[in-house]
Amino acid sequence: MRFRINSLKSAIALAVATQVIAGCEKSNQVAIPPEIATFAARSSGSYYVQDDPSSVYKITVGATTKSNQDRTVTFNVSSPSGATEGVQYELASNTVTIPAGEVTATIDVKGIFSGFPGSRKDTLVFSLASGHLNPGEFNNTFSLYMQKYCDVDINMFDDVYDIQDYYQGQPDGDAYQVLVTPGTSSGTTGSVNITGLWAVNIPVKVDLDWTDPAGFSTSIAEQNFFVHPTYGQSKIKGIGKGTFSSCDNEIVITYEVYVDAGSFGVYTSVIKL
Repeated sequence: MRFRINSLKSAIALAVATQVIAGCEKSNQVAIPPEIATFAARSSGSYYVQDDPSSVYKITVGATTKSNQDRTVTFNVSSPSGATEGVQYELASNTVTIPAGEVTATIDVKGIFSGFPGSRKDTLVFSLASGHLNPGEFNNTFSLYMQKYCDVDINMFDDVYDIQDYYQGQPDGDAYQVLVTPGTSSGTTGSVNITGLWAVNIPVKVDLDWTDPAGFSTSIAEQNFFVHPTYGQSKIKGIGKGTFSSCDNEIVITYEVYVDAGSFGVYTSVIKL
């Protein structure tokens, strides 16, 4: 009986060892990835279109394997915002070629500066389609957010501008005019002076910040404004951030005017050339 039990144990041990060895051999096998195309790294990007014929945005497309021959990747483009090829952007074609021995290539998107009047913004959605390389199940779309960009020269703000004041979202009085003159600038910040705000012949310093190309902003540090005949010295200070556009030569400021006795309210003024 002992022999038979020992024999059974040996058989079980042999079977287990065989399974372990087989399992190890199986786990050591290397899976060959399928040959597919994806957009590399990111699923979206922002393109600030400059008034420059060399302005271009490059979208990287990658393959999972190398090949000894060129491979063509096909893509489609749609726009939920209504951008039109030839008006807001240009493409050489709807295919991109990954050269032999390489695993990436780029889709070159050329923005058309004149296609972005005012504050127009657009979105392009690139979708990979079947071709020499089929699209993968991941990273197969890329969204490109587009808007125009103009370099900032603080000296451009030097003229008589039209201004409209708003209180609680409604026009406050008629439009009138102010004089805007350049202040100083350093790097991506600077200032302008606005004389004539509220028909007061005292300059108000407005700070400009264009560090973020997607968000040019204005702010007003607390400073003396006019002297009220009853309440004395008034002050003005910014409330939150306003905006400005170097493309449209426009400044928007949000501010409060107040005296020791109280506030005249929070106003927004839109200043346009």
